[in-house]
Amino acid sequence: MPCHCMMQLIAHVQAASWLCASHAVGVQLGRLLVLQQHNAFLINLCYSVLQEVETTVAAKLAELGSGLQQELPQLAATSRSCMSNLVQGLQDKAATITAMKERFDAHLNAAWQEYGEMYGQLSAVQQELQLHIEKKQRSYKRKLAQVQQEAAGMLAEAERKVDRKRSTVEARLPSLAAMLQTLA
Repeated sequence: MPCHCMMQLIAHVQAASWLCASHAVGVQLGRLLVLQQHNAFLINLCYSVLQEVETTVAAKLAELGSGLQQELPQLAATSRSCMSNLVQGLQDKAATITAMKERFDAHLNAAWQEYGEMYGQLSAVQQELQLHIEKKQRSYKRKLAQVQQEAAGMLAEAERKVDRKRSTVEARLPSLAAMLQTLA
Protein backbone atom coordinates (compact mmCIF):
# COMPACT_ATOMS: atom_id res chain seq x y z
CA MET A 1 0.00 0.00 0.00
CA PRO A 2 1.34 3.29 -0.93
CA CYS A 3 2.36 5.69 1.67
CA HIS A 4 0.72 8.74 2.56
CA CYS A 5 3.29 10.91 0.84
CA MET A 6 2.84 9.03 -2.22
CA MET A 7 -0.79 9.56 -2.03
CA GLN A 8 -0.32 13.18 -1.55
CA LEU A 9 2.04 13.27 -4.47
CA ILE A 10 -0.48 11.46 -6.60
CA ALA A 11 -3.16 13.86 -5.41
CA HIS A 12 -0.93 16.81 -6.28
CA VAL A 13 -0.12 15.36 -9.66
CA GLN A 14 -3.79 14.75 -10.29
CA ALA A 15 -4.59 18.25 -9.12
CA ALA A 16 -1.84 19.71 -11.30
CA SER A 17 -2.97 17.66 -14.16
CA TRP A 18 -6.50 18.80 -13.62
CA LEU A 19 -5.25 22.36 -13.31
CA CYS A 20 -3.28 22.01 -16.51
CA ALA A 21 -6.23 20.51 -18.28
CA SER A 22 -8.45 23.12 -16.83
CA HIS A 23 -5.98 25.84 -17.85
CA ALA A 24 -5.81 24.40 -21.41
CA VAL A 25 -9.58 24.38 -21.55
CA GLY A 26 -9.61 27.94 -20.26
CA VAL A 27 -7.08 29.02 -22.84
CA GLN A 28 -9.11 27.33 -25.54
CA LEU A 29 -12.27 29.00 -24.23
CA GLY A 30 -10.45 32.32 -24.20
CA ARG A 31 -9.33 31.81 -27.75
CA LEU A 32 -12.84 30.92 -28.77
CA LEU A 33 -14.13 33.97 -27.02
CA VAL A 34 -11.56 36.17 -28.76
CA LEU A 35 -12.43 34.55 -32.12
CA GLN A 36 -16.13 35.11 -31.47
CA GLN A 37 -15.50 38.72 -30.57
CA HIS A 38 -13.28 39.11 -33.65
CA ASN A 39 -15.95 37.50 -35.88
CA ALA A 40 -18.65 39.68 -34.33
CA PHE A 41 -16.47 42.73 -34.98
CA LEU A 42 -15.92 41.68 -38.61
CA ILE A 43 -19.64 40.98 -39.06
CA ASN A 44 -20.51 44.40 -37.61
CA LEU A 45 -17.84 46.04 -39.77
CA CYS A 46 -19.15 44.30 -42.94
CA TYR A 47 -22.69 45.23 -42.00
CA SER A 48 -21.80 48.89 -41.52
CA VAL A 49 -19.77 48.97 -44.79
CA LEU A 50 -22.66 47.34 -46.67
CA GLN A 51 -25.12 49.81 -45.15
CA GLU A 52 -22.87 52.69 -46.20
CA VAL A 53 -22.60 51.27 -49.76
CA GLU A 54 -26.38 50.76 -49.88
CA THR A 55 -26.99 54.32 -48.70
CA THR A 56 -24.53 55.74 -51.24
CA VAL A 57 -25.97 53.69 -54.11
CA ALA A 58 -29.54 54.62 -53.10
CA ALA A 59 -28.57 58.32 -53.03
CA LYS A 60 -26.92 58.09 -56.48
CA LEU A 61 -29.92 56.22 -57.89
CA ALA A 62 -32.25 58.84 -56.47
CA GLU A 63 -30.07 61.57 -58.00
CA LEU A 64 -30.08 59.77 -61.36
CA GLY A 65 -33.84 59.30 -61.19
CA SER A 66 -34.31 62.96 -60.36
CA GLY A 67 -32.02 64.01 -63.23
CA LEU A 68 -33.81 61.66 -65.57
CA GLN A 69 -37.18 63.03 -64.50
CA GLN A 70 -35.91 66.51 -65.26
CA GLU A 71 -34.34 65.54 -68.62
CA LEU A 72 -37.17 63.36 -69.93
CA PRO A 73 -39.57 66.21 -70.80
CA GLN A 74 -36.77 68.11 -72.55
CA LEU A 75 -35.69 64.97 -74.44
CA ALA A 76 -39.30 64.26 -75.41
CA ALA A 77 -39.75 67.84 -76.66
CA THR A 78 -36.49 67.69 -78.62
CA SER A 79 -37.48 64.32 -80.06
CA ARG A 80 -40.92 65.61 -81.06
CA SER A 81 -39.35 68.68 -82.66
CA CYS A 82 -36.84 66.57 -84.64
CA MET A 83 -39.54 64.14 -85.71
CA SER A 84 -41.83 67.00 -86.71
CA ASN A 85 -39.03 68.62 -88.75
CA LEU A 86 -38.20 65.31 -90.43
CA VAL A 87 -41.84 64.57 -91.22
CA GLN A 88 -42.28 68.08 -92.65
CA GLY A 89 -39.08 67.69 -94.68
CA LEU A 90 -40.27 64.33 -96.01
CA GLN A 91 -43.66 65.80 -96.92
CA ASP A 92 -41.99 68.72 -98.71
CA LYS A 93 -39.65 66.36 -100.59
CA ALA A 94 -42.59 64.12 -101.55
CA ALA A 95 -44.48 67.17 -102.84
CA THR A 96 -41.42 68.26 -104.86
CA ILE A 97 -41.04 64.76 -106.29
CA THR A 98 -44.75 64.64 -107.16
CA ALA A 99 -44.54 68.04 -108.90
CA MET A 100 -41.42 66.94 -110.80
CA LYS A 101 -43.16 63.74 -111.88
CA GLU A 102 -46.23 65.66 -113.03
CA ARG A 103 -44.01 68.04 -115.06
CA PHE A 104 -42.12 65.09 -116.47
CA ASP A 105 -45.37 63.33 -117.38
CA ALA A 106 -46.63 66.52 -119.04
CA HIS A 107 -43.39 66.90 -121.05
CA LEU A 108 -43.45 63.22 -121.92
CA ASN A 109 -47.08 63.43 -123.09
CA ALA A 110 -46.29 66.55 -125.14
CA ALA A 111 -43.29 64.80 -126.71
CA TRP A 112 -45.44 61.77 -127.57
CA GLN A 113 -48.07 64.11 -129.01
CA GLU A 114 -45.43 65.79 -131.20
CA TYR A 115 -44.10 62.38 -132.17
CA GLY A 116 -47.59 61.27 -133.20
CA GLU A 117 -48.08 64.44 -135.23
CA MET A 118 -44.70 64.03 -136.92
CA TYR A 119 -45.46 60.39 -137.59
CA GLY A 120 -48.74 61.46 -139.16
CA GLN A 121 -46.81 63.97 -141.30
CA LEU A 122 -44.41 61.22 -142.28
CA SER A 123 -47.28 59.13 -143.56
CA ALA A 124 -48.71 62.10 -145.49
CA VAL A 125 -45.27 62.96 -146.90
CA GLN A 126 -44.76 59.33 -147.93
CA GLN A 127 -48.10 59.31 -149.72
CA GLU A 128 -47.37 62.65 -151.39
CA LEU A 129 -43.90 61.47 -152.39
CA GLN A 130 -45.36 58.23 -153.76
CA LEU A 131 -47.88 60.21 -155.85
CA HIS A 132 -45.12 62.53 -157.07
CA ILE A 133 -42.92 59.54 -158.02
CA GLU A 134 -45.81 57.89 -159.85
CA LYS A 135 -46.54 61.17 -161.67
CA LYS A 136 -42.87 61.54 -162.64
CA GLN A 137 -42.78 57.92 -163.81
CA ARG A 138 -45.82 58.49 -166.02
CA SER A 139 -44.26 61.71 -167.34
CA TYR A 140 -40.96 59.94 -168.09
CA LYS A 141 -42.81 57.08 -169.72
CA ARG A 142 -44.66 59.56 -171.97
CA LYS A 143 -41.44 61.40 -172.77
CA LEU A 144 -39.68 58.09 -173.38
CA ALA A 145 -42.48 56.96 -175.66
CA GLN A 146 -42.29 60.32 -177.44
CA VAL A 147 -38.48 60.04 -177.75
CA GLN A 148 -38.89 56.47 -178.98
CA GLN A 149 -41.43 57.68 -181.55
CA GLU A 150 -39.15 60.52 -182.60
CA ALA A 151 -36.20 58.14 -182.74
CA ALA A 152 -38.24 55.69 -184.80
CA GLY A 153 -39.24 58.56 -187.10
CA MET A 154 -35.64 59.75 -187.31
CA LEU A 155 -34.47 56.21 -188.03
CA ALA A 156 -37.15 55.84 -190.68
CA GLU A 157 -36.11 59.18 -192.20
CA ALA A 158 -32.44 58.16 -192.01
CA GLU A 159 -33.25 54.86 -193.70
CA ARG A 160 -35.12 56.75 -196.41
CA LYS A 161 -32.15 59.10 -196.86
CA VAL A 162 -29.78 56.17 -196.94
CA ASP A 163 -32.06 54.39 -199.38
CA ARG A 164 -32.25 57.49 -201.60
CA LYS A 165 -28.50 57.95 -201.46
CA ARG A 166 -28.00 54.27 -202.21
CA SER A 167 -30.37 54.45 -205.13
CA THR A 168 -28.57 57.51 -206.37
CA VAL A 169 -25.21 55.85 -205.87
CA GLU A 170 -26.46 52.64 -207.40
CA ALA A 171 -27.85 54.58 -210.30
CA ARG A 172 -24.49 56.16 -210.79
CA LEU A 173 -22.60 52.98 -210.25
CA PRO A 174 -23.07 51.62 -213.75
CA SER A 175 -21.80 54.83 -215.19
CA LEU A 176 -18.95 54.86 -212.72
CA ALA A 177 -18.25 51.25 -213.46
CA ALA A 178 -18.07 52.06 -217.15
CA MET A 179 -15.83 54.93 -216.47
CA LEU A 180 -13.60 52.83 -214.36
CA GLN A 181 -13.41 50.26 -217.11
CA THR A 182 -12.39 52.90 -219.59
CA LEU A 183 -9.68 53.97 -217.35
CA ALA A 184 -8.47 50.53 -216.79
